[in-house]
Amino acid sequence: MSKATKSPIWDYFDIDENNRSKAICKFCKMKISRGATSGNKMKTSNLRGHMTAKHIKVFQNVEDLKCFKKINTEKKNVIASTSTSKENDNSKVSVSNSVTVILDQKHQSKLEETINKHRKWTSSEQRARKITMLIGEMICVDIQPHSLVTDQGLKKLIMHLEPRYTMPSRKHMTETVVPLIYEKMKIQIMNDVAKADFLSFTTDGWTTHHNDLSFYSLTAHWINSEFNSMTAVLQLKKITGSHTGVKISKFLKDSLNVWKISTNKVYFVLSDNAANMKLAIKEAGLEKNSLSCAIHTLQLCITDKLFKQQTIVNDLIAKSRKIVTHFHQSSSSMDMLHEIQQQLKLPQHSLKQDVKSNASNLNEDQWLLAETLILVLKHFEVATLEISENRASVSQIIPFIVSMQAYLAYASENTDLLALPDDPAMVKLQVEEKSQISVFY
Repeated sequence: MSKATKSPIWDYFDIDENNRSKAICKFCKMKISRGATSGNKMKTSNLRGHMTAKHIKVFQNVEDLKCFKKINTEKKNVIASTSTSKENDNSKVSVSNSVTVILDQKHQSKLEETINKHRKWTSSEQRARKITMLIGEMICVDIQPHSLVTDQGLKKLIMHLEPRYTMPSRKHMTETVVPLIYEKMKIQIMNDVAKADFLSFTTDGWTTHHNDLSFYSLTAHWINSEFNSMTAVLQLKKITGSHTGVKISKFLKDSLNVWKISTNKVYFVLSDNAANMKLAIKEAGLEKNSLSCAIHTLQLCITDKLFKQQTIVNDLIAKSRKIVTHFHQSSSSMDMLHEIQQQLKLPQHSLKQDVKSNASNLNEDQWLLAETLILVLKHFEVATLEISENRASVSQIIPFIVSMQAYLAYASENTDLLALPDDPAMVKLQVEEKSQISVFY
């Protein structure tokens, strides 16, 4: 290499072997003129100009464009002091060469650091893979769509936090990242399930409102070696056609087989009271381990005895629905309702009935009935929430039933209390009921 090519600027360029009067930029591959065709007249000013115009961020980071001048100045000072010395022994020349090597290494280290700071990571690099996996976990944990990676807001945030990272495509996230996370999690859960002595299960089916697709799920519950309550959704499958007991039974058996769970490890299977679900559990050989959902049973009781068999209640519900529909369809009525609520200092419930303007829709008896139903159902709601908590257990069912029976017996003997929402006796009953359930817990 000639003397000219020793300038630090050549760390950014290669000489064009086909035309040595030009240099090739390592970043954009553009050919830059060296200012002349003969070696003595060739300069590096065009090369520095190209770096300043096209790659200023990289170029500036080498001590803000002063690194070159500083290093060259230090080199010249050392060489000059050696050449003007009257002693031309080998030791002086050796010192000059050593200092020059140290300066070159210092410059090369800073240059590599600068290039790495602005170089885009490849998708296979460890840091890039870590960020990609974290984004995939966010999609899974927060139930976000895979198209999240195409959102401009997220791209802008990632670019600000780590400019070297390139967001993966939606296809890569769908076909590679999320399936990989699923397989890793599946192996972990399978190992945890295998260590459990016994497992209980909850299973249920539902239909989505927006596309009428039906699904069934199977969730496992167990106690680990540290006596912590563990839960994992093992299987979720779309069910087509009629939801027969045989079809649901196949889903249950296939799910247990996939997760390598023997029926001998099944302690309880909790489900609703539907006939097809009961048949499915029986066909799967789990009938002796089945348990009906207490909340679902309660719901059936309320629906069957309170709503279906009571014409007066059905009429009340029908009229109430018409009122709600009216407010949903009229923004002016909703605004008027909010104004009246503010005047009367009532809670800002969007669907609360405006008594004055809609009194003709419900008569006095129906309003009294509505207040009574609210009081009755309020106690059922409290008990339902208590027994529906994550740490609820089967031991709560008997106290739950006893407390409901006590409340209904008390209410039937004191019917006048139901029409008085603020009556102290009713408040006392609520406190005693919750206290009673807490004692049994």
